[in-house]
Amino acid sequence: MQLLSVFQGNRFRDHTLYRSARSFVLLHLSRVQTTDAELIREIDLRRGELADEVNEWSADLGAPERQDVATTIASLGQVVDRLAQAWVEANHAVGSANVETGTTHRYWLQLAELIGGYNTLVRTLFDGRYRQPAQLV
Repeated sequence: MQLLSVFQGNRFRDHTLYRSARSFVLLHLSRVQTTDAELIREIDLRRGELADEVNEWSADLGAPERQDVATTIASLGQVVDRLAQAWVEANHAVGSANVETGTTHRYWLQLAELIGGYNTLVRTLFDGRYRQPAQLV
């Protein structure tokens, strides 16, 4: 999956989704390295903005929005954000904990589950079988 490689800092091509994915990782890395409540708040605000940017991009590229299809629970931007968070947590667990523990294994399993969900979401959105939830104002 190219997205995981982008999380690591590899570049494939200049692409909105890839730039945003890498930005999510950098934000999550910053978030785990600070205890400053104001900085955490700013990071979380930026994550929300970035998720909105991904959603706008995907809406422009995806299948035409149909009202007769089900709405997904999470938007593409939210899912990429969660994937980036899970990737950072899994890597952080390997670097800071005894890798023999179940905790590290749980982080990697969660990441694998999110990858499956991401793949399904992308297929269904771009096939027009689902639509993203409306953005909250």
